Order: sequence, then structure tokens, then C-alpha cells
Amino acid sequence: LEFVDVAMRAGNCPVDGYLFLMHCKYVATDKCGNKAEFHFFVKIKDTNKPIVTAPKDVTVDCENIPSVGTPMLFDACDDNVNVTYSESSTLSSCKGSYVITRTWTATDNCGNSAKATQLVTVIDNKAPSFGLSPIDITINDGDALPNITMTATDNCDTKVDITTTMDTI
Repeated sequence: LEFVDVAMRAGNCPVDGYLFLMHCKYVATDKCGNKAEFHFFVKIKDTNKPIVTAPKDVTVDCENIPSVGTPMLFDACDDNVNVTYSESSTLSSCKGSYVITRTWTATDNCGNSAKATQLVTVIDNKAPSFGLSPIDITINDGDALPNITMTATDNCDTKVDITTTMDTI
């Protein structure tokens, strides 16, 4: 009994459902030289998902949001894995703080896919700053307080609320 690997040809995974088709043959020969052949086919399929690894999760302030990184990819059967990218944000109750969810989806030519996600947590950790610092003033009893317009800016919030309180000392 003799095993002979006859032929191997590439398949088209999205069309044929396999990567390679192997035509195999066993040959049995008796002492009189009579031969019988047994042929069969082996389809080599790719059912393994690509391996995709996103950049590490990070926590940053709103002025240092990193640019979109590149995921690491591996697929044992496909050198040209298709990668798509999507991004979404989830707002926090604190204006200027939120979470960016970056998702990469890798799909090989046999339709196997895997996802990896990076979370970028953005925090507002700086207090607003006033445009002008008011100076202490003296007024006569019964006089109205002068109208002072205060402005403030914040690195993470375009609208800063300013409240005024007065205490008698």
C-alpha cells in the first residue's frame, strides 16, 4: 500500500469555502502487479479568526488626546486582512470629561472576523481661569455695588458658569 499526494491547488475561500484542495491517492499493488487506486480530496479550510490587538487603554486630559493608533494584526492564512475602524464617545456628567471608544474590526478573506477596542478616558482636571482679577473696592454706605463683568475660560469647556456671592464681614 502506497500513499501518493497527487496535487494541491489553491482555492478561493470566499467562493469555494476553502484555502487549498488536495487530491490524494492510495495505490495498492499485489504480488502479481495488479493495482487498485483510491482517490480522495482534502479541503483545507480557514475557520480561525484573525488576531487583532488594539493600542493600550489610556487616561488623558482634554488637551492631550492621542491620535488614532495602529492595531497589531496576525492571521495564519491571510497576509492581507481587511481592517475597519470606528469611533464613538460617551459623555460624562462632568462637561469636558468623556470616554472615546475606538474599535478595529479585522476580517480575513474567508470571512472570519475579530474586534479589538481601545478606551481613551478624557478627564478635565484643570480649574477655569478668570480673565481679570477683581480688585478690592470701597463704597459709601447706601451706594450700589458697581457692575463688574467677569469672564473665565476653561481648557475643556467652552461655556463656563460664573456665580457671584457676597458676604458681609
